[in-house]
Parts: sequence; structure tokens; C-alpha cells
Amino acid sequence: MVKTYLRYRLKHTFGIINSHCKGICFDATENFAITGALEFVNIWNLKSGTLESQLYDEGNSEVTCLVATNDRTKVAAGYSDGSIKIWSISEKKCLLVFNGHKSAITALTFNKSDTMLVSGSNDTNVIIWDILAESGICRFRGHKGPITDLCFLEQTNRVLSSSKDRLIKVWDIQNQRCIETLIGHRSEVWAIAVDSLEQYFFSGSNDQLIRIWDLTGDPNLKEISPTEILVNNGLIVADAVVDSKKKDTDDLLAIESNNNNIPSVFDFPRIRLVGAVNRQTTKQSKKNHIISLKFNHSGSVLACQTTDNIIEFFGIQTKKKALLRAKRRQNKADEKKDEKNNDEKNNNEKITPYMNISDYIGLELLLPATNKVKAINFSYNDLKVICSLANGIVEVYTLPIENEAPKRVSLIDIAGHRADVRSIILSSDDIMVASAAAEQIKIWNTNTQNCIRTIKASLIIEEEEQQQQQFATDLTVLCMLFVPGNKYLITGTKQGTIMLYDINSGELVNQAISTDNNSDNCAHSGAVWSLSAHPDKSGFISASADKSVKFWQYNIANKIETQNTIQQLEMVQIRTLQMSDDIISASFSADGAFVAVALLDNTVKTFFSDSLRFHLSFYGHSLPVMSLDISFDSQLLLTGSADKTAKIWGMKFGDCHRSLLAHEDSIMQVKFAPKTHYFFTVSKDKTIKYWDGDKFQMILKFEAHKAEVWCIAVSSTAGFFVTGSKDRSIRIWQQTDEQVFLEEEKENQLENLFESSLEQRSKRETNNLEVSKPTKETIETIKASENLIEALILAENEIKEIKIYEAEQAIKENDAKLENKIKKRVSKNALLAQFETPGDYILSVLESIRTSELDESLLLLPFAQVISLLNFIGEWVEKGIAIELSANVSIFLIKLHHNFILTNPKPILLALQSLQKNLRPQLEKIKNLTGKNIAAMKYQKKKLEVKNLIE
Repeated sequence: MVKTYLRYRLKHTFGIINSHCKGICFDATENFAITGALEFVNIWNLKSGTLESQLYDEGNSEVTCLVATNDRTKVAAGYSDGSIKIWSISEKKCLLVFNGHKSAITALTFNKSDTMLVSGSNDTNVIIWDILAESGICRFRGHKGPITDLCFLEQTNRVLSSSKDRLIKVWDIQNQRCIETLIGHRSEVWAIAVDSLEQYFFSGSNDQLIRIWDLTGDPNLKEISPTEILVNNGLIVADAVVDSKKKDTDDLLAIESNNNNIPSVFDFPRIRLVGAVNRQTTKQSKKNHIISLKFNHSGSVLACQTTDNIIEFFGIQTKKKALLRAKRRQNKADEKKDEKNNDEKNNNEKITPYMNISDYIGLELLLPATNKVKAINFSYNDLKVICSLANGIVEVYTLPIENEAPKRVSLIDIAGHRADVRSIILSSDDIMVASAAAEQIKIWNTNTQNCIRTIKASLIIEEEEQQQQQFATDLTVLCMLFVPGNKYLITGTKQGTIMLYDINSGELVNQAISTDNNSDNCAHSGAVWSLSAHPDKSGFISASADKSVKFWQYNIANKIETQNTIQQLEMVQIRTLQMSDDIISASFSADGAFVAVALLDNTVKTFFSDSLRFHLSFYGHSLPVMSLDISFDSQLLLTGSADKTAKIWGMKFGDCHRSLLAHEDSIMQVKFAPKTHYFFTVSKDKTIKYWDGDKFQMILKFEAHKAEVWCIAVSSTAGFFVTGSKDRSIRIWQQTDEQVFLEEEKENQLENLFESSLEQRSKRETNNLEVSKPTKETIETIKASENLIEALILAENEIKEIKIYEAEQAIKENDAKLENKIKKRVSKNALLAQFETPGDYILSVLESIRTSELDESLLLLPFAQVISLLNFIGEWVEKGIAIELSANVSIFLIKLHHNFILTNPKPILLALQSLQKNLRPQLEKIKNLTGKNIAAMKYQKKKLEVKNLIE
């Protein structure tokens, strides 16, 4: 009989507020913050600091870029696989999916009307997407490095793109070509921003300068070459600050200077570098570069975000105000001249003064955040700024009005860890889960995923003589243990301390002190790597890097406080087992008879727990054993090592039952499922695996974490398990009623391997043209094409059967009732039986394909099916059904197979004649109807405007 297992599926992901996502934004009400958290788009309540909802469709790709529409009702999320999804914030559903890039999305920008979206990626491509048509307009190739930022120039119908190749390119959307390349940087260009009037745009790179470029050809601004930029108190002077290591840029700058006088073939003025402003940062290095430049809604303030925790805000003046400032500055300079130069002064007054950088832009505010800033955004009224920080928290500040100081008004930090999760344990009743990250411990409810308590592990150092508090030092928690009753929590730290905390109050109750000679009054003199409870719940053991295993017993002591006697739980050391090397892990057997100890010398030793006599030694690993566990019946010992193998040993004789090459990287923890010989392994290769310890076979493989998986905890009934990772997330995997068969699972793995090979093939560039269609071959497009081919074949066969049926009926009965009998015919196929005609079935299949994936799906159609599809399209057009879809599909197919149609037009001639006759009149009807609707809407708009003026 075939053995079956039950499948585990991911149920909840929590413990993370935002990941390394480029972008954060408010919603339309500004009461909620939208962040990217691994594969989810999280919506947070800024008042309560709680998670409102998670936006997730399918897939395991991480959100890498996030941008909201100008009305804040939708948000576009770019993912690590190159896909883009547009979400409705109010409806909490995915509206559109675009697939065109071959690697992670790095930049997204909407135009002002939210009808177009431009995207940039690590694949160096820039793609323009039409939101209304739900398809791509064009793909631009030209950059040699990943795209870093994008901006629309709507007045000239252009797009600006910056890249790590040190170039800024200007793309014309209408003519679909690169019309200008700006060379003004000597290092990677990280950010660009255009002001609200589209008069200037700003760019930032690794140096201290924010460069300013003129878009209008203003004669009041002097053009300067990139080698002349140096900012000194807001003035442009000669001798640029350059990096002597980058000598290869001199040739590029020479080319740029030679091309300065080349006139543009377009009527728009050429973009000129007119100045730069100095950032007020103290560190000048590649690591402290600009991340983003962002204007507020009114365009009066430019925010400069760098890799440190300081956000710089620059005030922007209009051209009129900047020109007035320039005139005043020149007049003041002229007044200081000697009387001998009066004639020269009069001549200078007639000349229009050139504006300086200080006339147009100036530093207004420095806003220090609590940690390094990863993304910023303004509120719609420009009164608030939201920041996502490197430690995973979100802060909202109010911008000062009339010399007021900025104030933090919102903070989201309780719902997530600030570092990677190194330890996870479950309470005995499986209601609570404790997670530790650095010095922070959080207690979570497994049912609601809410944080119940946050505990900061710290050690207070006091003076011995005066017993006065001197300072508190943070402790790095490495392992934890629930005390029986689930009211207290024990932690082992990197500093060698073992602390006892009250979960209800979050306060430190007691600190374990070793009876050995320790000057620092700690439990161990080295890091405490493991804690294991005794099966009789009377105590626990601790394993440390000081080469000792210490046995502790719970004790209730009387403590006198304010003339009252209070009973307090204490931890008392009763025994010590000294080893020859550092200890990484230790555990009791289920019956309490043995203690297993994993040493740094790659071996595992077992001892009798009552007498501490040596029992067995297990050797075979080539690298240290990171974790071990003993089965419920004390028959099997499981070890996971840094050598990527998991070994199953017999506890009686120390024989190795099986050695499994379980992972592609170090195994960090192993855990048996209660009452079974099934076990779990977690690894640095970001995966979790579920094994059968009796058959030595892998049952399931779980891939969801985006970084190394450090720890795992299994519930008492094996109904779920919890994992913690370096990506700061905590995931709960729930057991379902779905059965797993190993043979089927192996077939699924082969299918996944085949699909991944298809994805790798699709990442290869098909051509190197500067402009091309933004399509991409994906698993979805291949499946859509296969479904369409299958439907066309099915419909053709159905039409043949209908013709045979009609012929048979005509022979049998030649009367007027024949038509009614034909209409009552029911198809033998269940899919076709739902539709009146085969053409309706083909239309439903075609409409089910996403518009953005339609062109790529049609590319895979054989010519025989193309003829069949065009015949069906002719029927739809004749009936007036799906005219727009029919026009798009037919034009694409005719263009695609144009050469073949010219050489052999007979098979497709009837379909083309039908389209030629009926398609244009139908399109004219739609055009006239659309024109009438637009005219009616304009009339209603004018009517409302007049009504508002009267009121």
C-alpha cells in the first residue's frame, strides 16, 4: 500500500513591517501607510500601528519597488521576477499584471494623469506601459547598467532615465527613440527628479553635489561643463572635485563637450547642465550616496535622501523670484565698487544678470531619523513626510511651519523585528510563540499574529561600593525556553547570561548565577547557544561556548519587599558537565535518560543524565553539528551540520542509519515532529524540508523565505510549525487535509524544474534593438497559448460534427422543423455545452488571456490555428461582438504572418475579405459613439463649472 502524508501550506507571515523595498506612500486619506514586505504589500494603520491588510496575489517574488498613483487610490508594485502588479487600495485586489522585464524592478513612475506607467529594471531596459489599454507601448534599450530612477516630461512627451552606467538618457515616447544622452556624472547616477513646472530637473550620484539641469533653454542661466562644477557656499567655481581613480570618464567628458554645439533635430531646447548645490552631509564616500530625490506635491520643496539617517530638504524658488534675487545680488555687488568704476557699473546694469544656484535653491531643513532611511514620501498636503528605515520600522514626521521643529507623529515598530530572527519557540499549549532578534524578544499570539509583549534584553551594571546604577548594556539573545506554566521565559545570550522574564509584565525576574568561580556573576563565561528542558519539567540544561553544560533546577524562594514576603521563581545550578571543546547544542532524550551534546570538533557525545557517565560518541560529520534532536521514543538521534548533511543515528549503538545531503548550504536547525519519526530541517539556502526518518525520503520542500532560515519550532500536535529567518519574517505553516504522494511530488518537482528552465530561457535577449515590443515569454503565456490552441482544435472538431449532424438531419427529415432540431443539439463536450456556438467558447478563452500577455501568447500559434482564429474573428465582427479585441488580434496576426500570407494567400483569403468588409464600419461606429460620449461629458463639465461659479 502506498504511504501518504499530509501537506503543510503557508498560512501566515508576520513580524516584518517593511523589507528592502524602494518606495513607501500614504493612501488617499493619509491615515494608512503602504509598504513592501517581502512578497506582500502591507497596509498599516498609522494611528494604531497595526496591520490593516495584506495585498498578495500569487507567486513568491519579493516586492522591490513601490509607487502610488497621484490620487493615491492605486499602487503599483514591482517584483524581483520582473513583473508589475497594480493594486486597488480600497478594493484590496490586483487590477493589472504586466510582464516585460527579465529581472528585478528598480524604478516605477506614473504620469500626472495616471494613464501611463514607466518601469526600469536591473535588465537595463525601460518600458512604457499603457494603463488604459492594459498593454505595453514600447521597450527602450540603451543603458549599459541597471536603471536607478525614472521621470516623465509630459510637456514634451518624454521620459528621463538614470542608470548605474553614469548616463542620463532622454527618450521620446511618440517617436520611440533616444533623442539625447546627458553625460555630467563621474559615478553612478542614483536619482533624478523634475520640478512641477518642468523647468529643471535634478540628479544625484556618489559625490556631494546635486546637479541642476535646465529644460527650457533659459538665457538667464549659464551652461557649464561637467569639469567646471564645484560648489563653494552656493557659487560655481572652476576646478571640479573629481575622483582620480576614474580616468576612463575623461574620454566620455571630451565627447560630451564636443557634442555641446550639435543642434537638436527637435524643436525642443537642448537640456543643459547649469549648476549644482552641495549636500550638507559630513561623510563623502561611495557608501554615503544619494538614494532618491523627491519633490513635494506643490514643487516647493526637494527632499534628498541619502544612505545615512539625515534627510535634507531644499527650498525651491520660481524663476521670477530667482531672477529678482539675482538682480538684488548684482545691485549690492555694484554698490560696493569704487566711484571710479561708475561708467562700468552703468554698463553692467543694462545686462540681464545670470542667476546663481543660491538664487534658485537653498537648504531649508535637516531631518534626522532614528536609523538609516530607505525610502521617503510626502503627504498630499505637503505637511507630513513618511520614512521607512533600514531596521524595518516606519516613521511619520510633520514638516515645520514658521520655524517650528519637525515632530514625529506616528511610529510603527511593535509589529516587527529590527534584526534577523535567531530563535523561535512555542509555548506548551501552542497559543504563544516567542521570537528573538538581537536584544529584542517578542511574544506573539499564534491565532491572531498580534504582538502581545515586547521585552528588551539588557543587563544593568551597578557599582559595587555605592550600589548605584551605572549603565545598561544590551544582550544578544541566542536561545529561549518557556518555563512550565507559560508564565515565564528563559533566555540565553551571547554575553553568557541566562535571564528569567515575566511574560505578563515583561520585567526581569531573576538572573541565573553560576556557582563556579565567575567574576562577572554570569551563568557562563561564553555564549549560551542552547537551552533544553528536562522531561520531568523540574529544570533545564544550558550549553555554552565555555565548554560546559550546566544543569539548572527551578526553585521558589521567599523575597522580602516593603515588609512583605513574595515568592519568586529562581534558577539554581546543581551540576556541571565539562567538555573538551565548545558546545553548540545540547538536548535531553524524551525519557530523560540521556543528554546529547554537539561539540565544535564535529562530534556528538551522549551521557547518562543521572551520573553524567559517557555513553556513546557519534562521529561522521566533516563540519560542526549546528543542531540536534532526539525522537519521542528515544530511539533516533538527528543531527544537522554545516557540511549540508543531516544524519540519522541509532541511540542504542551509535550506528548511522542514513546520511542525507539535505540542503545546498549549512543546516541551521533540525526538529522531529512529535510522536513520529518525521522531521524538519532548515538551512541557509532559504528552504525548509520535511523528511520521513524511516524511509529516508524527502516529503515536501518549502520555499518562501527570502534569506537564510535560522530556526524552527513545531507544535505539540504537529498541526503547524513556525520558522524564523534573516529576512526578519516569521511564518506559520499549517497542516492541511490534502494528501501527499511521493511519486506525485517528484513529478511536480520535475515540472517545476522544467518551468524554471523556461523562465531562464525567457531571460535571454531575443534581439538588441534599441526599441522593441515589451513582451516576455512566461509560463502564463505558454499555458495561455496552449489553452487557445486546444480550444481552437476543439471548436473545429465541433463545427465538423455540427455539419455532419446537419447533413444527417437533412437526409432523414426534409421539412421546416429541421432548424429547430439543429438548435436543440447539445454538444458532447462539457466545455462547449455551456455555450451556444463554438465561436462563443473561443471568445471566452481569448478574453481570459491578460491583455499584457496576449501578443506573446499569439506568437506561439501555428498558422493553421491562425486561419481558424481569423475565421472566428470574422464571425464576431459580423455580429458586432468584441470589436476592439477582434481588431487588435487580427492586426497583430496579419502583421506577424504578413510574408507567409503574401506567398500563399488562398487559405486565409476568405477570412481577410470578411474582415475587410465588416471591420472598418464597426470601428467607425465605436469611434462615433466614443466621440458623442466625450462631447456629452464636456458639456456636463462646463455646466457644472457654471453652476459652481453661480453658487
